[in-house]
Amino acid sequence: MVYIAFFVFIAGNALQIVKVIQRKRFAPTLKIYPEKTPSFLWALYDALLFPMVRKSNPVLWFFLIIFHVCVFLLFIGHLELIREFSVLQIIGHDIFIGKGLVGLGILISLLFFLFRRFASPVRQFSVPEDYLILILLFLTAVFGSQMDWARTWYDYGELTVDSYRPYLSSLIALSPDIGPVTDTGHSFMLVLHVFFANLFLMFFPFSKLVHSIFAVPLNMIRRGK
Repeated sequence: MVYIAFFVFIAGNALQIVKVIQRKRFAPTLKIYPEKTPSFLWALYDALLFPMVRKSNPVLWFFLIIFHVCVFLLFIGHLELIREFSVLQIIGHDIFIGKGLVGLGILISLLFFLFRRFASPVRQFSVPEDYLILILLFLTAVFGSQMDWARTWYDYGELTVDSYRPYLSSLIALSPDIGPVTDTGHSFMLVLHVFFANLFLMFFPFSKLVHSIFAVPLNMIRRGK
């Protein structure tokens, strides 16, 4: 299922990019900044720091920043589950970064995003897809976080980094071997974490989240380039 999920994720996103490239080009009708403004840098600023959201809804902006920072730290943490990187050892940390707080930040942010959709006016323009995305993300994060919390908060050390690395390495080598993690007390959490992550990856290219791929180009268009 892991391989199917990554194939659908990559092929689906490639298809979306091709569809966008094949559309007729159009000239931007609104330039909101001067011609000399470095549009690429400003587009990055728009895509990463959400200045318009900060002005219109500071609370939503706060949780968006928390969510995206935590996602970045989780990405680094998952890379370190494959192997150690000397560059990252400079800051001195345990795997995962944050000792469980990163996962907690993700879950609190997702709960905020979910429950705000039950209140007006967001509820009026929410569709089932919006709830499904958030629920899949929440389930993926909660089971992944539980594995980290069990080790760092509850002193339950059966499932360690030394168990994860052989499993992930076997996936990358196209010779999956789940043996290193099946004999541990809470390996079922890994199974559920990977299962919901697979579902999310397969759903991603056909959801609203695909906008993240086009965030910088769209903001450059908005900047008049």
